[in-house]
Amino acid sequence: MKSICTFFLLAGLLLAAMVSAQTTRRVVIEEFTGAWCGACPDAAIKIEEIEHDYPDNTIGLAWHEWDDLEIPEWTPVKTLFGVSSYPGGAVDRYKFAGASRIILSHLSFRTRFLNRYNTPAIVSVGMRDLSFDGAAYHFTVDANFSAAPHRAPLARECHHQEDSIPAVGSLEQHNYYSTIQNGNNPLVNWYHNEAIRRCLGGPWGVTGGLPPVAVTGITYSSDFSFIPDPSWNLDQLHLVAIVTYDGDTSLNQKEILNAETVRLRDWMLSTNLNTPSPAALNATWLPIPFRVLVVPKSLTIYPSRERSVTSCSINSASV
Repeated sequence: MKSICTFFLLAGLLLAAMVSAQTTRRVVIEEFTGAWCGACPDAAIKIEEIEHDYPDNTIGLAWHEWDDLEIPEWTPVKTLFGVSSYPGGAVDRYKFAGASRIILSHLSFRTRFLNRYNTPAIVSVGMRDLSFDGAAYHFTVDANFSAAPHRAPLARECHHQEDSIPAVGSLEQHNYYSTIQNGNNPLVNWYHNEAIRRCLGGPWGVTGGLPPVAVTGITYSSDFSFIPDPSWNLDQLHLVAIVTYDGDTSLNQKEILNAETVRLRDWMLSTNLNTPSPAALNATWLPIPFRVLVVPKSLTIYPSRERSVTSCSINSASV
């Protein structure tokens, strides 16, 4: 039976003005993919299933190759990790016991995620003080260690990640699976989610603001700025801040220690930056798989990969 949800939306406070540091472990799952890759939709769905089960502990990042979503920062990542087959990926850029390298099969994403999920985080990551000068956005990333890191050097990364990019034209998603959309090839009403659009400071981030040996209980800060590309949909853009080791890959020194993410539009609303006028949205969802996560004064809908991601402020709702 068709379900109809009507939401009366008013722009309001979605986040505190500061996206405060979190002690929650957020595991970063990186997917190596491309619109041409017929096996890659299965990897995307597997990540989505993990995000469904652990919405507060999972951050997905999709590195595209050989399509219009590929960015220059992908080449050094591909070279360093030795990526040669797709789909594939990495979980916290960690080389697990018994593995010969960091890269994983997408079939092991969940097992490796659970390993990292159950590993206590030694650093909290936060973002604060968002501002806009009419051309560029500026913000600060904080890191606070609860236990001393055992490797050096350290780095901070900040990626732009975009959801709900329609898989049309040159971005049509190929599909080799009969179990996905009954074998449609290319897929219909498909969206590319979590696509990395830019890496501030390059693919490995910046080391400034972090000492050779971090001291517990001290907050270390780095400032970032960016001018958005006109092709980006700011309503679907997320900032992902990462604290990581920045050493030798062969010695397992690229491990991501923790991360945080925030949707740019939510942060803008919380600080009254370019806040849109209050509006009402009448939305109709057919009985397709979707999940709803409600946080104070906000609504986020995480649907199946065939629908775009929706997040909005909420004043009242009727179902």
